[in-house]
Amino acid sequence: MRRISMKAALLFCALVGVSVSSCNWSPAPLPPPVAPPVVKAVPPPVVVAQEPPPVENDAGPAADVAPAVEVPAVAPPPPPTFGTERILLLAPTNPVIIELQLSIDGQPHTDALKKLVADVMQLADADGDNRVTWKELCANKRLKYGQFGNLAIEGDNSEKQILERYDIDRDGIVDDTELPRFLTRNAGGSRPFSIRGTADSRDTNRRAAPTWQVLDADGDGAISKSEMAAAAGRLMRLDSNDDEILLPADLDPRLQTGDPTMMADRSRRRGHDAARLLGPHADWGTVQMAMEREYGGTGLLREGCFPLTPDLFAKLDANGDGRLGRTEFAALNDVPPHLVVGVEFGSPAAEKPAIELEEWEVTELPAELPEPVQREPRLKIVSVSPALGGESPQVMEQPGRMTILIGGVLLTLYTNDTVASEDFAERARQALAMYDNNKDGYLVKDEVPEALQAQFGRLEAIDTNDDGKAYPEEIETYLAQQQAGLRAQIHAKAGDREDVLFACLDADRDQRLDSREMDSAAQRLLALDKNNDGVVTADELPELMIVGLARGSLENADATFRPPPVVVRSPAGDAPRWFTAMDANADGAISRREFVGPAEKFAELDKDGNGLLELNEAIKP
Repeated sequence: MRRISMKAALLFCALVGVSVSSCNWSPAPLPPPVAPPVVKAVPPPVVVAQEPPPVENDAGPAADVAPAVEVPAVAPPPPPTFGTERILLLAPTNPVIIELQLSIDGQPHTDALKKLVADVMQLADADGDNRVTWKELCANKRLKYGQFGNLAIEGDNSEKQILERYDIDRDGIVDDTELPRFLTRNAGGSRPFSIRGTADSRDTNRRAAPTWQVLDADGDGAISKSEMAAAAGRLMRLDSNDDEILLPADLDPRLQTGDPTMMADRSRRRGHDAARLLGPHADWGTVQMAMEREYGGTGLLREGCFPLTPDLFAKLDANGDGRLGRTEFAALNDVPPHLVVGVEFGSPAAEKPAIELEEWEVTELPAELPEPVQREPRLKIVSVSPALGGESPQVMEQPGRMTILIGGVLLTLYTNDTVASEDFAERARQALAMYDNNKDGYLVKDEVPEALQAQFGRLEAIDTNDDGKAYPEEIETYLAQQQAGLRAQIHAKAGDREDVLFACLDADRDQRLDSREMDSAAQRLLALDKNNDGVVTADELPELMIVGLARGSLENADATFRPPPVVVRSPAGDAPRWFTAMDANADGAISRREFVGPAEKFAELDKDGNGLLELNEAIKP
């Protein structure tokens, strides 16, 4: 009986979403485990200075020679584990230069796409002349069915469309910039990183935002001291379900119903660029245009246009004429970044298994299978420039996201990976269990319905050795190839949000206002009064911007750039059980309404008299 790897046995079943419990396989006894070879640490090589031959002279047979000196060899530095991309965030007051340190599976993010292109080039080079023509590629059976996520190539007309769309220079030759477009159906472009996005809410973000309209009771465009004092009460009255938690939808009922007029209004907006790509692939003409529009009106950028970083202008103004000309913007690549962020997608290199799984007999699958490990992207702040972030920058972290105040902007960075949790081996295994009627360990065309082939791929595309059989290894390879392009590219989207005042009141950035945040609204509003005139005006509010970094299909950008859900922070693990049970709204404090007990006991526990039982008050000293 043919033996297949466990990795391969895990792959075709999930194609159809079949429950594993329907499988009728059982594993054959495993051979005894083989201990991995012991690798001893080898000391670094030592270079020994060669002793020169003795020198004879008139004075004697040989002069004394200094003893040999051992010089340890210098080990080369380890290869980098990340690649860098540089973007320009067009914040309203001052530009912010962000450097992204990106990795995929523990390697620089550029390696994944390079390897994919090299592999496909080698596969498509039928005559072995190290040059691939589009005709060669379109005729290749290992590509024509869309095995790498590309468009299927069926017939002469389809080949003609492929050439017209992807042969950019019309020379008939496939090059390294055209092939990625073909593999990603042009949605991802030809590079491992891309960024897009506009600031669509900048003109409506302040006075037209729901929170501003609630607090600016008289509509005069300013929040006065009396309106600050009344803020807590006005906000609490909007708590529609009386749970002492205020959500954005409580302030704007259209968010609850998905008002189509609001959705249409958002889709019509087209604001300024929110970010532009820097680095060797920057389009300096559009960078210049975006910066002049944002910071210089319609004219050239002059001294004073970057009020928070005047030294940035000096570094760009190479000829010292007090204005920035077309050739001077490229110096943005050379100045130190204001913010450095590390983002890791996929699995770190250290987590990759070093030894293949043992083989199993294809007879019956175990009923219980471990859940596939889902590795979410890891996001971290590496460094922040004091010029824009202050000496002690405040970073608020949530799973998959973090918020930092930099350059007058509340900047939220988040990650999403729509391809991280795919378990191709499990999907192959489930499909095999469903359709392998005679349990011979492979599928033939008669066993696979046409509807399944149309949805997931033709059997000819899966059968790499042309023997008419689709083994689990082939199914797994096919499924992985289908997402190879998506896994090899990281996309970024920059934009802004509408209700910055709500974010200013939301101290813990959980996108809701609890009773403590509503009670302290007056103090937080007063802190926004930059000129200390006793009122808050719209121009004193920070901007609210967001940058998402994701892997996935740009044809379904809404899903690819969906921010991760906000996690409500629960009380610490040492909280008494009665405390967590009474904390009905999970805000980490117990109000008088939540407290189950007499008022006298609540007053006894509420040592600071603020009307809330905090965790430190609940724990006995």
